[in-house]
Amino acid sequence: MIDCDHPPQPTQPRNHNDVPRALAILDALQPRQGYLTHMGHECDRWLMVQADFLPATVRCAQDGDIIALQ
Repeated sequence: MIDCDHPPQPTQPRNHNDVPRALAILDALQPRQGYLTHMGHECDRWLMVQADFLPATVRCAQDGDIIALQ
């Protein structure tokens, strides 16, 4: 689970990750599955347009998701 509040920004946001920063952190950690959380409306809209931008191992967490930890 990683905070991803913003679509790509020209400079790194101070308090929350943008999409490239969140993906870079997940790439460094190499989890089997990553979930983007705390997404703002702009980020959500951007990802809808860029549907193929996320790698297969990363998805957007949604309200009501149940995630089993192993």
